[in-house]
Amino acid sequence: MKTSLITMLFVELMTGGSQDTGTCSREVNNPGLMASSRLVGSVYLVLQTLNLQDCVASCLQQSRCDSLNFKAGQCELNYDNSTTAPSGMVAASGWNHASASHMPSRLVGICGPRPCDVDETCRDRGGSYECEPEELCYIRSTLYPGTLNITKTGRTCQSWDTDTPHKRWDYPMGMSRGDPALVDESNYCRVSPATAVPWCYTLDPSVRWEKCSVPFC
Repeated sequence: MKTSLITMLFVELMTGGSQDTGTCSREVNNPGLMASSRLVGSVYLVLQTLNLQDCVASCLQQSRCDSLNFKAGQCELNYDNSTTAPSGMVAASGWNHASASHMPSRLVGICGPRPCDVDETCRDRGGSYECEPEELCYIRSTLYPGTLNITKTGRTCQSWDTDTPHKRWDYPMGMSRGDPALVDESNYCRVSPATAVPWCYTLDPSVRWEKCSVPFC
C-alpha cells in the first residue's frame, strides 16, 4: 500500500500537481518534481529518510522549507526553490528537486495549510496542531538547541556519537565521550567548551570540522 502511495506522489510531483490549486504545469516557473536536478547553496537541514513521502512530509511541516532535494534515502530541505534561486540549480544524477508549493498537503493532515511561523515546525496532534519552536540563533557560551546540521560551506555534519570519518576531541557543552545523550544530539551544530560558536565535525574526510551559519541572537 505504501509503495503505491509513493508512486502516486511521484506522479503528482512530476506533473506539477497541487491539491490546493488543482493546477498542472511543467513550466520552469511552476515546477513539480525536477528529475536529475538539485538546488545547492540553500540547504538548511539534511535528513535520512527511507522514501520521498517522508521527505515531502518533513518539508511541509516546516514553514521555512521552500523546496527539497531527494536521493535514495537522503533528504535535503531548502529555504529557497528553483524560482527564487535559479542560479543554484545544477544537474545531479539520481537527485530530484521539488518545490513545496506543489507538494500534496494531505500528507501532513491538519498541518497542510502550514499554519505555523517560519521558525516553527507543525505537529499533527490528532484533530489539532502544535507549533514547535525551532532555534534559529544562539547566545554566546550557552547551548544552541536547534536542528541545523549543515556547515557554512554546505557540508553535512558528522554525528556526535561516532568517530567516523573523524576522531572526536571535543563535544557539545556539558557532554563527553561515552555520554549516552550524544545520540540525541544527532549531527546538529553545537557549541562546545573549545568554541564560542556552533560548529560540527563534517562527513567530508578532507575537512575535519567547520563552523555553522547560525546567527548570534
